[in-house]
Amino acid sequence: MQNLETHKLRKYAVLTYDVSAILLSYVFAYILRVGSFKITQFEEQVVLGTLVLGLCSIPFLFVSKQHRAMWRYFSIEDVKVILRNSIYIITSFFIAMFVLTRLDNIPRTIFVIQLVLTLSSLIGGRFLYRLYTEKFFTKNASLQLKKIPTIISGINSVSENFIRSILRDPSHDYHIVAIIDKNVSKHNTRIYGVPVMGGIENLENIISHLNAKNIKPQKLIIAEENIDKDELSIYISECEKYGLSIAKLPSYTDLQTDFSDKIEPRNINIEDLLERPQNILKSANLLSLISGKKILVTGGGGTIGGELVRQIAAYSPCQIIVLENSEFNLYSISKELDSFEIPYKAIICDVRNKEKVAKIFDEFKPEIVFHAAALKHVPIAEENVEEAVSINFLGTKIVADEATKAKTEMFVLISTDKAVNPGNVMGATKRMAEKYVAYSAINSKTVFITLRFGNVLGSSGSVIPLFEDQIRRGGPITVTHPNIIRYFMTVKEAVRLVLESASIASHHPENSGSIFVLNMGEPVKIYDLAIRMIKMAGLKPGEDIEVKFTGLRPGEKLYEELFYQNEELIPTSHKDIMLSKVENNLRLDWVKLSDSILNSKVDFEIKSIISQVVPEYLIKQEKENEYS
Repeated sequence: MQNLETHKLRKYAVLTYDVSAILLSYVFAYILRVGSFKITQFEEQVVLGTLVLGLCSIPFLFVSKQHRAMWRYFSIEDVKVILRNSIYIITSFFIAMFVLTRLDNIPRTIFVIQLVLTLSSLIGGRFLYRLYTEKFFTKNASLQLKKIPTIISGINSVSENFIRSILRDPSHDYHIVAIIDKNVSKHNTRIYGVPVMGGIENLENIISHLNAKNIKPQKLIIAEENIDKDELSIYISECEKYGLSIAKLPSYTDLQTDFSDKIEPRNINIEDLLERPQNILKSANLLSLISGKKILVTGGGGTIGGELVRQIAAYSPCQIIVLENSEFNLYSISKELDSFEIPYKAIICDVRNKEKVAKIFDEFKPEIVFHAAALKHVPIAEENVEEAVSINFLGTKIVADEATKAKTEMFVLISTDKAVNPGNVMGATKRMAEKYVAYSAINSKTVFITLRFGNVLGSSGSVIPLFEDQIRRGGPITVTHPNIIRYFMTVKEAVRLVLESASIASHHPENSGSIFVLNMGEPVKIYDLAIRMIKMAGLKPGEDIEVKFTGLRPGEKLYEELFYQNEELIPTSHKDIMLSKVENNLRLDWVKLSDSILNSKVDFEIKSIISQVVPEYLIKQEKENEYS
């Protein structure tokens, strides 16, 4: 309440200043015109003019809200407002005085002088105040010594705003000592007094030059928006050479959606290094796939499911039906959907609940189904075999069967590279799901497809959040094996390609039952990933943070595969999507198989049933037994 009262008083104080400055400008205009403080012969005109000018000024100032602008952030836009108001006020004042006095005994140049004085007082006062707040008059050298000497890379509106915010905010942690930029024409110039000293290739000379002035940079902040992973790797390598920590400013788009006053750099994430150049989706294709349709997403609050919901919402579906077993995840995605202003239904549902799934299909009649619900963590699945097979296989069967009954246009299964030659329960049960989806496509009007891809960066339980937490705790980082490798993809890219695959399948229904395999790029060695993350945190591997090898977990493989050797990979219209067509010769009594799983309570029995559908899983189990 006290802050509100202070704010009101401040606004009225500014209004009083502006009105006083305008009135005094009129008086001083007479003094300058006459060349003397003795203006008694114009006393009547001055008194009348002051009253009229006051009446002309206040309405314009109130309507334009000039007095509400914060002087501390005085800008060119504020100058434009003051210039416009001053011209309006003096023009209306001129007209009023002409009507009242016919300008008898009033020199016409008074109004020109008055305009100059008004602008000088209104703009000058604000400018001087901003100079004061930004410490131009009282630079504190001892305060600068306590801040982090920082180099900024990239000259753009974001970096300009960041430097300006540092100058006017003494609570900032950074002292900008140099700027670097790729554009040679900008070298040897200055921005807010900070020298532009070269590019990243000149970093050694720049640091030597600064050291000679007893300035020792500790941090480099990247402001470039469109920087690819190869450029970023160069920045990180250069910073590692000279012991600089590295961070990145938010993009201009991020700043538009961030309502905080402070521009804060964020640490470089490993995702920034692994992410590939993004492909621009064919919006027309996705609009025809999604727009005006009812879309059902199972596991819609998880990492993949949640991103599916977000991206689908951007293409104007008729309705999104989100199925999620976690109350918290369902609440979180519901809050996000509120901002899209599209119809949606958020339902707590276990995909193993056949009656409830059937009721949902009967009530909402979805036209496209994205099935992302799964038990995905390998060690948990190994310890919970019954849950893994019931969620990953039986849950998929229930949703797929209901999609067939409802004559849904398309069913999309989200699978994993662990389903190829599976050495664990999670992979084997996802392979069962793949096979059942292929079987469901036989004689069905619904287009059934499977999307198979590798690890998603930053998903719950994945290796990167684990490493980040271990680094925060001071280590050690735990890696299961020095040679273990994995495929990685960002969740946004994975989901973009899932939607693109669904679009391709919608135009080629003859591919129903096929598996779409996403190009995951080159696999990443987990040990190298751990080392890079330690260095990016400004620490030294082996000294500050130890890397500890813990041994492969049950069911874990050294490397994953994206397709079987007997799968024929066919290119599609998208360079990062391949089509795997396998003849479906597997004829099983799926109902009997499901009943057997439901009636089996012993892990060994369930694994035996799994091996009937996925014989390569049996081979893996036998190999494990041979060496145990």
